[in-house]
Amino acid sequence: MKNILILFLFHFSSPEMDVQVYRDLLHRSVYNAEVARYYFDKMRTTDARNSAIVRGYKAMSYFIMCKHTYNPFSKIAYFNKGKRELESAINMQSDNKELLFLRLATQCNTPAFLGYSVNIESDKRALLNYLALKSAHEDKDLRDKIIRFILQCKQYTNSEKSFVKENYLIAS
Repeated sequence: MKNILILFLFHFSSPEMDVQVYRDLLHRSVYNAEVARYYFDKMRTTDARNSAIVRGYKAMSYFIMCKHTYNPFSKIAYFNKGKRELESAINMQSDNKELLFLRLATQCNTPAFLGYSVNIESDKRALLNYLALKSAHEDKDLRDKIIRFILQCKQYTNSEKSFVKENYLIAS
């Protein structure tokens, strides 16, 4: 039922809709090829020229298609398009922590042979610094997603994970 509601909201909303819908669709797309295809088709026709966050989530729709595509040439094409779109979004708004989070999550889950890992350390630092800011408490959903990611990400050290556990409890 929740999937249907999210798809309904996505279908009838503007490109500048609540970012929560993008987050939920992205999350569901990881595990569901049908939702991934819907998300990709919708984002492909969305005008993201003037919005860095929309462009970032559009990029993520390309990356998600890599997961649900078996043809290696298509995987590379989707990956390259997603990478260009995400870097373009970050160039538009280089201080946007959500975009840095999307890039870090992508780079941490990208095979090393693709060479998309140059920003891991700087993005890790930026997100750890973000958690210490008062503004991180304004968007509890993003904050909690970042914390959960840090705690499961292999690129974070055990001491960084311990620091996050001790200092940034996930909001209920």
